[in-house]
Amino acid sequence: QALLNLSIAGFGYFMGTTQFGLPPVVSLAYGVLFGGLCQVVLQVLYFPKTKLRVMPVFHPGHPGVIEVGKLLIPAALGMMVYQVNTLVSTQLASFLHEGSVSYLYYADRLMQLPIGVFSFAISTAQLPTLSIQSAESEHDRAAELLSFSIKINFLLVVPVMLLYLMLATPIVDVLYRRGAFSIAKAVATSSALKMYAVGLWSAASVRVLAPYFYSRKEPYVPLRSGLISLTLNFIIGFTLMHYISFMGLALGIAVASMGNFTYLWIAAAKRHSRLRFRNFSGYLIKLSVAVAVAGISVWLFENLWSYPWHHSVWIRLLWLTAISTLGFLSYAAMLWIMRVEEFRYFVGGVKRRLRRG
Repeated sequence: QALLNLSIAGFGYFMGTTQFGLPPVVSLAYGVLFGGLCQVVLQVLYFPKTKLRVMPVFHPGHPGVIEVGKLLIPAALGMMVYQVNTLVSTQLASFLHEGSVSYLYYADRLMQLPIGVFSFAISTAQLPTLSIQSAESEHDRAAELLSFSIKINFLLVVPVMLLYLMLATPIVDVLYRRGAFSIAKAVATSSALKMYAVGLWSAASVRVLAPYFYSRKEPYVPLRSGLISLTLNFIIGFTLMHYISFMGLALGIAVASMGNFTYLWIAAAKRHSRLRFRNFSGYLIKLSVAVAVAGISVWLFENLWSYPWHHSVWIRLLWLTAISTLGFLSYAAMLWIMRVEEFRYFVGGVKRRLRRG
């Protein structure tokens, strides 16, 4: 992912100038292509270490190929749900006033940041172990791992959701306001971000829950929940866009992700009692207390030093860094005081990683 991002940024910066004769959008497209090739090459280079055969073998009738094909199609369709929801909302936004598509796009980029950094990492890390445990019928251990992964995901994503809800406008203003991106556009984009953020916890958690069903060779469960999510998104988004414009479309995606998560969690709880809500209630209460304290800290800071709208970007960045740091420290302090086991495990893991360099 880092290679892809560097490639897009590099091609956009160096080739998106007049001396190369390429329009900026075309240079970005070349960046995506080159970055994707780099990702493939990097993975192929590691094949010898895993003793895997690099050259492909055409054998479509192999039982393993057939089984993978049966699992791949519904799994791929299920994983596409959020992207399809975004595409539907973008198409609906094209019927609204000018700028609506851009507001949704820029807000969605910020939404994808915690999902990509935290949830996809957790999902990728747990899938091999979940698959082995499910294959060996160790369902208790698989449920325990999934429970832990969900808690860690909540632990990391919820404070980001709080900042998006409380500080959406300063965040968008610092990151995007320059050139033609005015204060009014920053405010509009932040409105979309707030609507998206309502469902950040569920959109992120779906990425952690879905692999549990893939490991059990039940890909149709996420597919069914995805179809429900698509239906909810279209109905809610199409209805609300007539009342609150593009914000209704963002809220539609948020509610749809909640429906997606709820369906998956209920399905998981039916398969193992450890995944029932009552086993998470105490943890969620502690998390809510920590978030409330962090929210109060952010609110007090904002009242003591209001956002410096008309100062330089560095002053605005300093303000945003200070208030975000205060919020995260307040959140972390409360988790430590309440002896939240998952938080202490996470801190211990970070310390061990830092010692190894």
